[in-house]
Order: sequence, then structure tokens, then C-alpha cells
Amino acid sequence: MALVYVKRSKNDDPKENSGDGNRIFYISHTNFEYASRADDRSDNYHSIHTGKTTGGKGLNRVRISEQRKEKSMRLFLNKTSITLSLLLLIFVVPVNAQTPQTQLPNLPTAESFLNIKTTPKNPAPNQKVTASLDFHLTDLKKAEISWYLNGKLIEKRIGKTSFEFEMGKVGSISVVSVVIDAFEGEIFQKEIVIRPASVDLVANAETYTPPFYKGRSLYTQKSNVRITAIPEFINSAGQKVSSNNLVYKWQQGNSVLGEQSGVGRSSITIEGQTITRPLNIKVEVSTLDDSVKAEGTILVQRGETEVLVYEKNPLYGLLLADAANSLFISEKEITLEAVPYFFSVPSKNSSDIEYSWTQNGQKIEAGDEQSSIILRQTEENLSGNVNIGVRVMNKDNQLQTGSFGSVITIGRTRF
Repeated sequence: MALVYVKRSKNDDPKENSGDGNRIFYISHTNFEYASRADDRSDNYHSIHTGKTTGGKGLNRVRISEQRKEKSMRLFLNKTSITLSLLLLIFVVPVNAQTPQTQLPNLPTAESFLNIKTTPKNPAPNQKVTASLDFHLTDLKKAEISWYLNGKLIEKRIGKTSFEFEMGKVGSISVVSVVIDAFEGEIFQKEIVIRPASVDLVANAETYTPPFYKGRSLYTQKSNVRITAIPEFINSAGQKVSSNNLVYKWQQGNSVLGEQSGVGRSSITIEGQTITRPLNIKVEVSTLDDSVKAEGTILVQRGETEVLVYEKNPLYGLLLADAANSLFISEKEITLEAVPYFFSVPSKNSSDIEYSWTQNGQKIEAGDEQSSIILRQTEENLSGNVNIGVRVMNKDNQLQTGSFGSVITIGRTRF
């Protein structure tokens, strides 16, 4: 129910009202109620009259309808105003807010496309080096090119896209500069700094060699190989850089050995394969800041297992100076010992090694150690030749085998 205050006009019927004629209507859907107020005598309502929406006397229906429309319009405008205010609070950016500005990336300069390449890529000390240009923003064949080494002009000529120079010793600095006077009138320049360093590679197969053997162990079938890098780096202070503070990038053939590369990884182990091929190993060594680099390569060739037999003297031990290809026995007995070379075992008496001895083609038993036998003269004045043979096999890697044969001459004298 709505409350409407209606002011009387001159056209209203005076009989329908008394006093000042001002009325307050209580409007419902089917009827309405109104109260008249006395003009001078009281502010209270004296009576309330009820009338129907149709046929009620003294009711100004037209004015009531207009008042209802006017109130509805006011309510609509109020709601609309509130809604617009909320939208402005949500979506309008404050005047003092700072709008983020998009920063454009730094555009590359022409010099950023100019490169000086060296061959070899990482020069070694006292090595001849070729420096060449890599630049495509002008026709270098028409440009006047000046090459400088440590600030001194070396060559200046049109179309001179490369020049040769020699590196200094370890720890020295070579500054290579180039100035390009292009045909179009533009000037381009570039400078690189090279500090030579060196690295040597040493390969040692994990195979057996006897004590006092002067050679290195060989890489044989299915044997592991350990490659060790020996770098020589001098920093700008003239101090040698520890091998533990260098970065090693190992490569076998065209494959990078990522798991074995890194800081301080100065050695790697290559596991043996059934089909043994030469190993092409490369390492690139650099300082932590990548300012000094060196690289080294090594080709590890495949070797073969070998067995040699030596005489074992009671006083001097194994006589390693000469293998017992042929022996003359003047004493009553002699001890022979087989020595395997380049087998993947820790010692010659390893349980993985099997020795098979023969005399004139017949198998004979070895002594307390399988690697040795003792030959005795059972009769006096006995002379003649005896063929002694031995075959050695790695039971854990049967591709590693070797054999040796010797002719033993028995008699009192050599002639």
C-alpha cells in the first residue's frame, strides 16, 4: 500500500471536502483510504474514509495516477543513479594512478652482427691462428678493412677479410681488432681478446701390466679406458688456475658426454664394448667466466691382449729383460712364469684368469700358482728340446685371450 499526498485545486468539488481540502490517500490494488486534515483547528487526522476504486465520490483518480507515475519515475532514476555510481567506482581508473608503460627492447646495432672467428676456435700457446670476418650488412669485397693486433696495424687492404698471426705463451693476451670502412661510407669495428691455454689428454686402459713395466696399459676388447685432462691455465693475475676450478665438456665422437662433464670433472671413464673401435675423445676446458678456453683431442687405438713367459730366478725374481722364447737348461730345474698383458683383471693371479699349460702338446698341471710351472731333469745326461706352451683366458671376458710358446733346450752346455 502506498501513501500519496494530494493538494486540492479550484476545480475540485467543495462538497467532497471540508477544511483546506488537502488529502492523504492510502492506495491499494482494489481500493484506497484517505484522511482529511482540519485546516486551523488540529494537526491530527479527524477521520478516515474508505472508498472503492470505481465510483468513489471526491476522488481525483487522474491526479492519483499522475502521482504514482511520478513516484515510480523517481524511484527508477534513484536506482539508475546508484548503479551508475557503483560502475564508476569499479571500472574508472583514478586520475592519479600511474599507467604502466611498455618498454621496447634495445634494438641490435650493426656491430652486433659483426663477428671475428678464429681457426682453430680455441688457439693453443705459440700456435698459428687465422682470424676471419663474418659480416653480411655490406659487401666486404668493396670495403677497406684494417686489421690490428695488440693496437698495432698489421694489414690494411680492400677486401682483406682475414689475416694470420701467432699466439703468445700461456697467460699472454692477444687483442685482435678490425675496422671496416664500407663502400657506402659507414664505419664498423670489432675487437676480441684471446688468452691462450693448453690441455693435454692421457689415456690409460684399466688393464693389467706387470710391475716395473715402462709402457702404458692398452685398450683391448671390452676393457674400460680412463681419460685424464691435464690443463694449463693462467689467469689475468698471472696465477695458475686449479684444475678443480675449471669447466670440462667431454665429447666422444659427435656425442657430448653430459653426465661426465662439469666443474672439476677432469677425467672420464669410457666403458668397453664388444666391438672395439678406436676412441675419438675431445674435451673443451674453460674458466668459470668463460673468458679463457682450451681444447684437446686424443685418439685411443685398440690393442691386443698378450702373454709372455719369463724365467723366474730364485735370487733375482722374474727376469723381465727377455721373454723366454727359447731357454737352455743346465740346471736340474727351472721355473717358468706366464704374465698376461692388457687383460681386464687386477692381477695375474686373479680368479678370473685361467691358465692352460702344455708340454709337447700334452696338458700338464701347474704349480701352486697357475701362472707358473717347474721343469725338472729326471735323468742325468739328458739332452733334447721340449716345446712348452701356455694359453690364458679371461673367464669374465672370453674375448680376451692370449697364448705363448717356448722351446726349452735341455743339456749341460749351450753348444
